Amino acid sequence: MSPEYIAHEVLLVAQKNELSQELKKMLEAKKFHVTLTTDIRNILNLMENKFFIINLFELDTPKEHIGLKLLKKAQELSPLTQNFILSTHQDFPAAIKGFRMGCQDFILYQRKRFPYIINQVVKSATETSYQDQRNHLVKDMAKFQKEFLKRTLGIYVQLMNAEDENQYNGQIPLNELPPCNILVVDSDQQFNQQLEENLPSEDGWQIKHLTWGSEALDYGINNDFQFAFIANNLPDLPGSMVSSTLGADKNRKVFVFKYSQEKGIFLELKTEKQTREITNSNELFELIGNMRRQKAAKIREKHHMASFRAKHFDFLQKYQDIQKKVDELMDFKEKQSKDE
Repeated sequence: MSPEYIAHEVLLVAQKNELSQELKKMLEAKKFHVTLTTDIRNILNLMENKFFIINLFELDTPKEHIGLKLLKKAQELSPLTQNFILSTHQDFPAAIKGFRMGCQDFILYQRKRFPYIINQVVKSATETSYQDQRNHLVKDMAKFQKEFLKRTLGIYVQLMNAEDENQYNGQIPLNELPPCNILVVDSDQQFNQQLEENLPSEDGWQIKHLTWGSEALDYGINNDFQFAFIANNLPDLPGSMVSSTLGADKNRKVFVFKYSQEKGIFLELKTEKQTREITNSNELFELIGNMRRQKAAKIREKHHMASFRAKHFDFLQKYQDIQKKVDELMDFKEKQSKDE
């Protein structure tokens, strides 16, 4: 069989006579797996627990006009299955009712009609397979388009960053970066003084020093800062509590620090994930400078992304409209599959 169907199972509800056996063999010659039965309980059990790509219901087997009832039940259980009614005699009212119910075809059950029946089964199975493959292709294409747009945006941002760095022949000077606000909460002046001496305001450093943890909590509600250094021991509150409260804003990077002179360690910084020991001032200021550059890089990235969206607004608007329609279609198809 040349086409690859999504399933090969065919349900044939017909009298187990020579005529039906011959049709069964012809379908099996086309590589379909045919289940021939007239037992109502077995039929219902099969339709509920097995996927048939084609159902062939003899109109009056095992009793008069039951084929129409089985057609209705089959459509409720599996909308993807193609259903046909076979009748040993002309019955126009039943044919009209069957077509209204969604029957693919109403065919006289005669030996001379077998080639037509086989052709319709193959055609319907192929169409079902095509529809399923098309749905998968649409879904794959939608995922690919999302990834393609994401990579295109990433390349654009990288290009803009490279142009920024090329403008300065390498690393962008600190005084060209956005201002950086640092909050220091410590009853001692030593750490704050070192920061002020080494991070001058003309380079964009803005340092705020507070003594009390309660002051820091009030300050954090109404003021913006990128980094905070909280002393482990404060006069009123635990540094860890102040840190966790201020650090709830993910746009901030908050450290708890303490001196450990007996270990020869200049400073110990703690975050939720790790503890870092700083052994000299240069290491500390290099760390702060790198954090500022990383923060500035994220700001530039957002700026470049906004620039990309502004330049290609019409295109992105059309893309989003199409993507929304595809998502709605996929959600509908997924819901249909679950309902089956």
